[in-house]
Amino acid sequence: MKSIAVLWLVLTGFAVKANALPVPDMHGFVNDPTGLLSDADRAALSEKVTALNARTGTQTGVLLLPTTGEESIEQFASRIFEHWKLGDRQRDDGVLLLVAWQDRKVRIEVGYGLEGTLTDVLANRIIRQAIIPAFKTGDLAGGVMQGVEGISQLLDGQTQPQPHNPESDAQPIPFSAWWAFIAVVVLIAVLALREKHSCLMTLFIGAFPLSFALIFFSARHMWLLPFCLVSFSTPFIVMIVLLTPLGRKLRVRYAQENRRSGRSGSGWASRSSSGSSSSAATRSRGSSSGGGGSSGGGGSSGSW
Repeated sequence: MKSIAVLWLVLTGFAVKANALPVPDMHGFVNDPTGLLSDADRAALSEKVTALNARTGTQTGVLLLPTTGEESIEQFASRIFEHWKLGDRQRDDGVLLLVAWQDRKVRIEVGYGLEGTLTDVLANRIIRQAIIPAFKTGDLAGGVMQGVEGISQLLDGQTQPQPHNPESDAQPIPFSAWWAFIAVVVLIAVLALREKHSCLMTLFIGAFPLSFALIFFSARHMWLLPFCLVSFSTPFIVMIVLLTPLGRKLRVRYAQENRRSGRSGSGWASRSSSGSSSSAATRSRGSSSGGGGSSGGGGSSGSW
């Protein structure tokens, strides 16, 4: 049965590959293999993109297609970027503007080296404010030109215009992050009441490297940022529970209630001493036309 499942996965994987559209070769920085643009519009766009690349030293490429086939625009953009290798090999400063006109999809794919300049939020703002309004009126050339202009402003170091609705760019803290915060508070409280000092010390110390790791990855995945705050707050919650008079008072009251309910004091004492020794032990151990660039999936997509 297992061999049948493996065979099915292999065959379906080959089928997906077989149905995937071939990656068009890169001929200059503006590629319109099916002729969606007029010659004049294509020439004007090519001139604008070439000037941008010469001025900034980066590599922005444009690809216009009717469709990306069975792949999502994100998957197809990743394949294009990998094949074209936009950007310098060392700096990874490439940008791809991909339009699937019949699919009504558009994506800005950003190389590693430009993710701090052309962030996901700014790429999304360019798509929503500059590209899609023109696309909705059927103006393909105008939308692409406006998109390139928005990219150009950022790469030139100019300030991007503020969004029409600033609240739309705000990233609310996900509901799951609030649950994570509540879970951390409850966990620390339970461990403190049960005098699990070694576990609390592990939480206290482990929160710091976890926080820095989350900050590193949140640069590309903004949804991780609220969890950074949860992780950073963990050591402070531990200190509040263990060191404040209120925390000590709650622990003493809990211990007294358990002794009255039949638990022996010696048992708590032995667990406390073993927890303290464990805590002390824990403290003591404690080939393309591009320049060879790559993308990690940064950027944004939109539809109209």
